[in-house]
Amino acid sequence: MNIDFKAIRAIDGKASTGFEELVCQLAALEPVPDGARFHRKGPGKDGGLECFARFSDGIEYGWQAKYSWRFDHNLERSLHSSVKSALKKHPNLTKIFVCLPFDRSDPFSSNETQLEAFERWRNKEIAEAAKQDRQLEIDLWDASALKTKLTNPSGHHAGRIRYWFESQFLSPGWFQDQFERSKAALGHRYTHETSVELPIRRALLGATRNPELLTSLRDHRNELREACNEFQTTFVLSGEDADTMSALGALLD
Repeated sequence: MNIDFKAIRAIDGKASTGFEELVCQLAALEPVPDGARFHRKGPGKDGGLECFARFSDGIEYGWQAKYSWRFDHNLERSLHSSVKSALKKHPNLTKIFVCLPFDRSDPFSSNETQLEAFERWRNKEIAEAAKQDRQLEIDLWDASALKTKLTNPSGHHAGRIRYWFESQFLSPGWFQDQFERSKAALGHRYTHETSVELPIRRALLGATRNPELLTSLRDHRNELREACNEFQTTFVLSGEDADTMSALGALLD
């Protein structure tokens, strides 16, 4: 599905604040070791981070969100300022997740692309941190990464997508819920034994990469292979026909 971060729900009249809150919600759901604690910073100066996780050994990971639409000099300066503040405020910070609502362009060009500019900036920040005896990683949650997290096949974020973007995520759980509603409405008129398989169902299974379709294809392949073997053992085939059946059997292996 298409998620448009420009259409994100505004908080206090600001889409940027909404984006920051969404990032923090996703960050809070990241798996962490036992003993780790997640901290969401409030409004105002954030010390370079929207939120951070502190592990039992004191090491910290932080998240910084920037509601911008291209990686240019303005965004680079803003990120540099945030990283500088975060390292100063958090002496045990070792990793920063930079969260952006767009994907960096990388066309064939003699000029520096957005992807190249980001990588140059990242390497520069890591090198400057090393001069201060700080080991730093900078990871990127761009639009693609954020959408991947939100559209997990489990449908865990369906409600979150509904709230932030007023869109319905068609997860397996959503389809199951629609089926149960229809089944309940039909009552005694529905029985699984008389349920009619329609071609559209197989198309939907293929579109959603449902494992059931792959299982069905394997079953058909096994049936064809058994039929070929039985045919070859039952009938005496000429050389050309035997070669054809052997080739067909090889395709099914």
